[in-house]
Amino acid sequence: MVESAIARLQELKDNPTATSTWFKDHATVFSDPQQFGDHNVLVTEAEKEDFMVKTYRLYIQSMIDHISKRLKSSDVYSCFSLFDPHLLPET
Repeated sequence: MVESAIARLQELKDNPTATSTWFKDHATVFSDPQQFGDHNVLVTEAEKEDFMVKTYRLYIQSMIDHISKRLKSSDVYSCFSLFDPHLLPET
């Protein structure tokens, strides 16, 4: 589970648009009247990139570092991988 969590966090850090629905649909979030659209919130590409560099990626890297430091890999943790839904057979 530790390795699986770290791998998923690394995916989110490296390629958020491929792994996160929110990042895929961010234009909708900011234009939808029921979300931010009625408030005339405009987010520029530079602001998005600034957020990704200064906040998003640093936060996820911090999570990865803390998990790695506190939960060292071991055979016992590896046994818990049977609870990882990604490892279930397709049928």
